[in-house]
Amino acid sequence: MKFSDKTWGCGNALTYIFFSDHDRISGELDYRKAVKEELIHTLNNQSSDDRFELLEEKDLNLIKQVARSIRLHPAKITGKSQFAPIVWLKLALQISFTGLPIAHKFMKRYSEWREDCEQLEKLALVVQVISDANSTTKKSSKKNDKLTYSLDVFLLTDIADFNPSKYTYSIRYKAIAIDEKVPTQRVSSEKLTKRQIGTGVYLEFKECITEAAEGGYIPNELRRIPKMDRYKFSKSRLELLNSLRKRFPGKLNYSDPVCVRAISEFVACGKYKRSK
Repeated sequence: MKFSDKTWGCGNALTYIFFSDHDRISGELDYRKAVKEELIHTLNNQSSDDRFELLEEKDLNLIKQVARSIRLHPAKITGKSQFAPIVWLKLALQISFTGLPIAHKFMKRYSEWREDCEQLEKLALVVQVISDANSTTKKSSKKNDKLTYSLDVFLLTDIADFNPSKYTYSIRYKAIAIDEKVPTQRVSSEKLTKRQIGTGVYLEFKECITEAAEGGYIPNELRRIPKMDRYKFSKSRLELLNSLRKRFPGKLNYSDPVCVRAISEFVACGKYKRSK
């Protein structure tokens, strides 16, 4: 799946966006197919039981969470939906505000695509055109029949006319000269992370982890990694989360998946190997 594709189907898109960090899903074709089929079935059938008993419980729970979050979204998304990759990304960012984390691998691939555009001196623009299903035989003269957005404006701001059922969206590239006088549209990893887990969550974890590290609240842990704005913790992210919650009662009261994602932005957990 590439960001240059014309459209992504619902099952493939949601599996890629929310499940690609899971080892079995990325490594086992049959298991990934089962997750995709269960995801589409759950999305289309609100009151149905699990059909794939062999799926891991964490994946079944995430499937139900994705379906619940999508049903709350104003856009009509079904198992048959076909949207441009950039539309799926915007929808994913909006859905992530409910506490549903986007897979790190997916965001990394998006970042790489943005960097590729920069290296090739291409500015990616999002073109909004009224879809064939909503057009009339007589062409309208309304200015909003065709609009163009810069990529970051499209993704990171509320657009009143955003409606993937009414409009089609596509990427149009414009050649640019990148030099000191022309600012690029590269999005910082911090800004993307805040959009994934929420600015409040991001800042609260940053404050607590920094205070715990500088105050030495966890003996022999949270030491800064040389030349990196990160700390290291010898155990798992969940163990660190439990320690932080005990140290800061009343804070960090978010779902465990969101908290684990936030911790990953500031701390390398487990056996950290320093790169040479």
